[in-house]
Amino acid sequence: MRGGAAPYAEALFGLAREHGDAAAIADELAALEAALPPETRTLLAHPTVWPDAARAALGTLVAHASPLVANFLRVLAHHRRMALLRDVAEAFRERLDEAEGRVRARVQSARPLDPEETGRLAAALGRRLQRDVEIAAEVRRDLIGGARVLVGDRVLDGSLEGQLAALRRRLVSAR
Repeated sequence: MRGGAAPYAEALFGLAREHGDAAAIADELAALEAALPPETRTLLAHPTVWPDAARAALGTLVAHASPLVANFLRVLAHHRRMALLRDVAEAFRERLDEAEGRVRARVQSARPLDPEETGRLAAALGRRLQRDVEIAAEVRRDLIGGARVLVGDRVLDGSLEGQLAALRRRLVSAR
């Protein structure tokens, strides 16, 4: 995430909390960011292309946004910070999760996890992190077996691939 996104996300979060709709704003930012066509994203983010085409693109975005998000988009555009939109959306969601005592974990496993396994893993992580845990699972066949859990900047590697790499490091350093 780009460092310039945090102050914008924090300011928007404060306003969203005042209006009592921070979760809705987080969802709206994520949906808006995901639906933004690449050419529009490039146009809005480019520092030298701001005349009529960019204004028109911004107008289309603002027309489909809630008043708070529309004003926020105008502020980003005015300060030529539209390139930060994805990072702002991520920082906003992280701030909301923090305020609600929740953390998101990405679980990479060699095979799909069934709902029971996902629930047990979420409960175990929740006890360890003392937070509610939401899990997004993905299959990574290169892990061979086991799982890797990514929470923020932390990695808990219980994959067979990770264990083999650790063993390899120990064997090489033991020579």
